[in-house]
Amino acid sequence: MIVASSFVKGLQDIMRTLLESIFVPIITQIMEVVTRFLGGILWSIFGEFFLDIFITLLSVIDFIEEIFNIFSGLRPVFYNGSQTDLLSLLIQKNETVFAFAAITLMSIGICFGVTAYKTAKSISDMALDDRNPISKILKNGFRASCVFMLTPFLCIFSCTWPVW
Repeated sequence: MIVASSFVKGLQDIMRTLLESIFVPIITQIMEVVTRFLGGILWSIFGEFFLDIFITLLSVIDFIEEIFNIFSGLRPVFYNGSQTDLLSLLIQKNETVFAFAAITLMSIGICFGVTAYKTAKSISDMALDDRNPISKILKNGFRASCVFMLTPFLCIFSCTWPVW
């Protein structure tokens, strides 16, 4: 048994020396080449994938910038052969002026209705408490109507006023 044990130990020492001195450097060199080759392939695949994602992201950002340039007036638009900025084009269209007028008239009508309701409520509550006098309600209603009329006029005036 001692002889077999020493034979196995000697065989282990020979195999260890053989593996460490001959096979480990060879396998290490082969694995370095394979690792570099596979790493290069994986780097190329993932690099192109991330490059495509980056190019797509930059294309979206460029598209958003173009939209911003058009809507901010930095890039002119062409309509019926003339060049102008988008805001001036929209303000000068009859549909836009009609929409401004319709919204202004509706807001004045709603303001008039609410003012009439609050006046009637104030008259009915006058016997109990005089917190909201009719003059204050009518003054607030007239002020709101003036603001409703003034807002679109100022928008149109500021957009059509020549730039100094």
